Amino acid sequence: SLYTNVMYVLPEDVNFNGSAAYASLNGYLSVFLDIFVSFQYVLMHEIGHNLGHHHSGQGSSAYGDNSGMMGLQTYTTNAPRACFNGAKSWWFGWYSDRHTEITPSSGSRRLNMLSINDYLNGEATSIGQYTVARI
Repeated sequence: SLYTNVMYVLPEDVNFNGSAAYASLNGYLSVFLDIFVSFQYVLMHEIGHNLGHHHSGQGSSAYGDNSGMMGLQTYTTNAPRACFNGAKSWWFGWYSDRHTEITPSSGSRRLNMLSINDYLNGEATSIGQYTVARI
């Protein structure tokens, strides 16, 4: 294919069985109901599937982890105020110059965690500032 991602937008009378969209895992295709295509969360969630991510579940709910884009977020046009969570960011290798790993059985550690916004604004200025910690 000439394109990295292809998005189809279908009219609202197409039956998606209650879903807003669907996408191929590790693929290039995403399909959206027209009434949801402008929702940031729906777009980013489906692109997350295209990039290889499954849902972020918690307990018995496949969408139960609402800490990031692959869990449950609010379907509004100006939402979410979230990104891919730490586990997904680690997997992508994003901010990898500020990753750290911790082994609890090796003792405790105090970390200086840096927000993604601060990282993107160039405020990661010293050694020992981290964006993602894998425990």
